[in-house]
Amino acid sequence: MAVMLAAAVAAAGCTKDTGGEPPPGTSGYPPPRFTPSPVPNVDEPAGSWLEASCELDPEIFTRVMHGYYPHRAPDVLAVPRTPDFFGGFVQTSHSGPWDYLAQVPIVFYGPGFIRPVGHIAGDRVTLADIAPTFAELLGVDSPNDRGHALDRVLEPESRRGDLRLIVTVVWDGGGTNVLNAWPDYWPNLKKIMERGATLDGATIGSSPSVTPATHTTIGTGTFPDEHGITGITIQQPDGSYIDSFAGRDADAVEVPMLGDTYDLATGNAAKIGLFAYKSWHLGMMSHGANWPGGDHDLAAFLDTNEKFATNPNLYYMPNYLDSIPGLHRELRKVDLEDGKLDDVWMGHDILANHRYRRDTPAWVLHQTDVLKVMMKREGFGADDVPDLFFTNYKQIDEGGHDWNMVNPEVAELVKYSDAALPQLVDFLNKDVGKRHWVMVLTADHGQQPDAQMAQGWPISTTELIADAAKHFGLPARRGIFGSAAGLWLNQEMAAAKGVTKEDLADWLIDYRISDNIPAGREDSVPDQYDDRMDEPVIAAAFPADQAARVRSCLGANP
Repeated sequence: MAVMLAAAVAAAGCTKDTGGEPPPGTSGYPPPRFTPSPVPNVDEPAGSWLEASCELDPEIFTRVMHGYYPHRAPDVLAVPRTPDFFGGFVQTSHSGPWDYLAQVPIVFYGPGFIRPVGHIAGDRVTLADIAPTFAELLGVDSPNDRGHALDRVLEPESRRGDLRLIVTVVWDGGGTNVLNAWPDYWPNLKKIMERGATLDGATIGSSPSVTPATHTTIGTGTFPDEHGITGITIQQPDGSYIDSFAGRDADAVEVPMLGDTYDLATGNAAKIGLFAYKSWHLGMMSHGANWPGGDHDLAAFLDTNEKFATNPNLYYMPNYLDSIPGLHRELRKVDLEDGKLDDVWMGHDILANHRYRRDTPAWVLHQTDVLKVMMKREGFGADDVPDLFFTNYKQIDEGGHDWNMVNPEVAELVKYSDAALPQLVDFLNKDVGKRHWVMVLTADHGQQPDAQMAQGWPISTTELIADAAKHFGLPARRGIFGSAAGLWLNQEMAAAKGVTKEDLADWLIDYRISDNIPAGREDSVPDQYDDRMDEPVIAAAFPADQAARVRSCLGANP
């Protein structure tokens, strides 16, 4: 949230040169396959908040409501007008209900368990269907009844082999629009797609399209409106705001994950493990010892100093992780790609910086080494009780935030992530055994293309909050707070001023590009927006407790 807001401060006043010569180290790359959205020809909003919200696509409304959990998600939910989005020129967000952010690859692979059917229609498939599908393979009940087991991708039970391990691999930020932008950079995934079962048109199923929410959907088989992880930041009962996985603790997840229920079904004999970049990824694994009857599952996260960390009260972590060799070798390999050993990757002087070199292919390479060592030494897939292992490759997403998905740095990160796949397959075949394991590869969201290329206005959340606070006479953050999903309203302060959630929704509907430019920065707005200053940026906004009225006028299913 802090990074997003910091980037948004600059949103209305910074430009990004998308033409001219490419930066050093990025020449020779093909342009991304990307078609800009048409610029909307709208000067006036569609009346009141209800009139505007009644023009929403029912599918968009459904995703928004799947992402709403009372008191945690914003009080007033907002959907920007396509191609506008919450974020910045310099660093974009990827939070929204649209198809380009919602569509993700869901690829099952595992000879003996997964039917080799290649690409099949999956336009009603969501991330919530992964846990029930694995529960079906494991012969246990799904932890929740929202998602559905994808029986069409599974071999008949009579033909299945001896299952020992299920591996979940998430390419963070590797949604369908990123893959489509760089189609020549993932040949290994294409092979697995053809040899396994790929659900074309699958989506995350909810909005906002952010990492904590969607990983928890993977792990629980249900959406944020039930599991409770609505975003990076969630509101607490006292009105304060916290990180959804603060303290590397999954306590805010309100329902069981497959890792919880399956582990209990085996009397905690199954091994449950996770290696990930941040605690936001915990939602796809388990509560660990925090779940009744649960034990200390393996959970290792990459800390800010490139050391590994966990929450020892709830999980365990092997003490050898920090001594696994290879990182310096991988850094040198990536550094030498341009022929010079100078701590520079693709023109960026970052390989000596612990924070930013984690966003380069060096950590894709090292993570793959760590995964293989961890699974082997901890005995995943080594006995007759099937185990679960989860991992998140974060670099595609971080590269998108640093350089944007339309730039070749992201293409390189996709290429390296793709190269890790056959390494993992070979390792599993040798260490666990052929026809003894299953893998799913998916993503948690797509990415937002560069604002100027997409012809959208990046809505500064910071400026919008400040404008709302000034308009209604409420303090920013304490009285009105916001995220890419909408705005929270301090009810006590608002009541004292006679301000309602409906008032706030009406104000959002009439909010314009010109309103979102900080005072004194008007001259720095890119020229392409000069004739769009009166354009409303919000397509729909409604109080969450009035969703039934919107649903009624849309005719959407509950």
